Amino acid sequence: MTPTKFNLYFLAIILILSSCTSPDNRSKERTIFHADPMQGGISTLYLDLYEDHTYQICNGVKIEGDCHTGKFTLDKDTLTLLNLDNKIPLLSNKLLIVQYAAKDSTYWKWKYSGNPNPWQDLQQLDTTMAVGDLYQLDRNNKLINDRNVQQFTITLDSLKNKR
Repeated sequence: MTPTKFNLYFLAIILILSSCTSPDNRSKERTIFHADPMQGGISTLYLDLYEDHTYQICNGVKIEGDCHTGKFTLDKDTLTLLNLDNKIPLLSNKLLIVQYAAKDSTYWKWKYSGNPNPWQDLQQLDTTMAVGDLYQLDRNNKLINDRNVQQFTITLDSLKNKR
């Protein structure tokens, strides 16, 4: 193979590889909302919302986890995950978005009731790492206030303009 043919061959391979983008890579560029597990851990859920009104929810580590996609709707602060797969361990497909910026001390005292640490310290820790919380709602659209139920911490929220 001549050097010119080799260079063209090499260039063709690079162009082919660079033009192939997995759906996950394209989605990262369009992510408008991300929520991590509130309690942490390996076997927990991660949620991403995208500009095209689709979501991806992963059970476990995103790269190796069991991920499902679907459409979402947003009505003020209520997020509804349409066509939620039964394999996803959520009690409800409706979730309440709670923005930290819109909350006063009443919220923080409620969130950390029963915690031995001062709520102010926990509030400061939360607000340095996140912008809000995401809670599951029951069938009557009431907050499921159970520490054993999966809740989320919002680390990216560009939905403000869409509410």
